[in-house]
Amino acid sequence: MKRLLAVLVTAVALVGTVSADAAGVVEPSLQSAISGFPASGDIPVIIRFKDQVEIDAVRDQVTQTLDAMQLSSSVAVNDVRRSLLRKTLVEALKTNARDSEQAITDFLSRYGESRQLKVLWAVNSIAGNIPADLLKRLARLRIVASVGLDATLQGPGAGTVPTSPTYWNLPATGVEPVWDTGNTGQDMVVATLDTGVDASHPDLGPRWRAGSNSWFDPHAQHADPADPNGHGTQVMGLILGGDAFGYQIGMAPGAQWIAAKIFDDSNEATLSAIHEAFQWVLDPDGDAATDDAPDIVNNSWVLQN
Repeated sequence: MKRLLAVLVTAVALVGTVSADAAGVVEPSLQSAISGFPASGDIPVIIRFKDQVEIDAVRDQVTQTLDAMQLSSSVAVNDVRRSLLRKTLVEALKTNARDSEQAITDFLSRYGESRQLKVLWAVNSIAGNIPADLLKRLARLRIVASVGLDATLQGPGAGTVPTSPTYWNLPATGVEPVWDTGNTGQDMVVATLDTGVDASHPDLGPRWRAGSNSWFDPHAQHADPADPNGHGTQVMGLILGGDAFGYQIGMAPGAQWIAAKIFDDSNEATLSAIHEAFQWVLDPDGDAATDDAPDIVNNSWVLQN
């Protein structure tokens, strides 16, 4: 075990970063927004830093670790590789982003400003409301790659209730022979990033993994799973809903679900909230050492350029 821990520490330490000395870029969408703001007004932005984790280096280090472990079966190798890769990647991403918040805090302090910032460690970025007249100066910091608008997106349309049982749709996919083998998605965890999920729905409630690592609302509007819109509930039902009403509605009723409510109760989402949700599914409980990430992540909405 000590040898394995030593190899893991080495793996994280050797993960490379990419950097450059060129000035950062103020993205066009943000440049347009600046012109409509008073100089002292705040603009919601995402600041992306130049240093980024090299994913291939993480994979190489995990491969070396697995070789050193000399596992006896391919099944064991695959299971350990998945867990080890996620753990090593999460640790590397968090380590790489550790100084980002402090750098922006120090920058703002030099101009007598203080703001609440969100660390988006999965992409080594910071989100926050920054005075418009400081953005070009901020972009010129050597460590900054770009400054962009933390845009707000409109969510999907509301979920619809079928007028009659849809008995035909799942058999049309050819899934029944798979079910007959006993494979209904058991031991799998599916996450959705959507309008939420109604855990009181009889076809979904029993399939929620539950616990503090199974629900995330970046808007802090709902402490427990909820979905005022209905779209996310309908999506999750199609994925793994049961047969509480006498007919099967989900493809994988043996699976469990977790969810991030990226669209708020006004059916809007910021880019930073989406980033927060994606990093949450990488590490739901905030502890890279525990393997509680979902097996599948579903997004059923449009992000226009």
